[in-house]
Amino acid sequence: MLPKSTLEQWIVLKTVVELGGFAQAAARLNRSQSSVSYALQQLQERLGVPLLKIRGRKSELTEAGETLLAQATPIITTYFELEMQAQSLRQGIKPTIRLVVDTVFPKDYLFQALQKFQQQYPKTQIHVTEVIRSESEQKLAQNDADLYLIYMHEPEKHPSSLLLHLDFIAVARADHPLHQHHTFLTSAQLAAYPLIAIADQQTQQQEKHKITVRSEWILTTVPAAVEAIRHGVGYGWLPLNQIQPYLESGELKALSMEQQVRSTPLYLLVNEAQLFDPTVTALAELVKQSVCW
Repeated sequence: MLPKSTLEQWIVLKTVVELGGFAQAAARLNRSQSSVSYALQQLQERLGVPLLKIRGRKSELTEAGETLLAQATPIITTYFELEMQAQSLRQGIKPTIRLVVDTVFPKDYLFQALQKFQQQYPKTQIHVTEVIRSESEQKLAQNDADLYLIYMHEPEKHPSSLLLHLDFIAVARADHPLHQHHTFLTSAQLAAYPLIAIADQQTQQQEKHKITVRSEWILTTVPAAVEAIRHGVGYGWLPLNQIQPYLESGELKALSMEQQVRSTPLYLLVNEAQLFDPTVTALAELVKQSVCW
């Protein structure tokens, strides 16, 4: 059974109400005033309820009209969005981009790029998956994302671009006993306290079977590792960009280490199947620009 009313009739009603009259709606819709009047007459007859009333020279909704048009408006909006999506597909614009990002990638760079991309491609959705370093190779092997911003053990095997080097430093809470040593810390001195490390769950299971004299707490997120160290549980190597406020406030302090900084490269990789996709390429370029600025 087909609906008694048409989408066109509801659009005409909505336009008449928004502009306040038949003549204005006819001009907006590029139709004759008689065709606008006929469309509304047909709509009311088919529904069996009055939708409009005339107050002076202005057309206003009846109580029933307000109720029904309120329900029809989201349908009208969805219909226009559907047609815009179809237009985007005709132009080669992807409806969805799957993006895999290392959790330590600077969020300022990421969100700056995503904001500009949204302005250029408002109908494209981006699904972001955050990973930690130990998950990168697994994600690459799965090959189910369009764009990657991650660490790669062997970047020469992939058509990738170096984005940046991210610095990690060893830190502990300001009152931690490790700060009492005035020379470079030795392995034995460090082994007396838990190392707070970051790894995925699979790596955690593998670490359970290793015999080690060093105590380790292995967590799955950088924020969890930061909190553990802030609470004095142990020490660890953390991304400088994420702990800078705690260093500046004095809550965390860098440890006296012979190697003060560890640098991790992060790469941009476009899935080979999407190398010539204009939407994915545009997002990749915006990410590069955000890093360079």
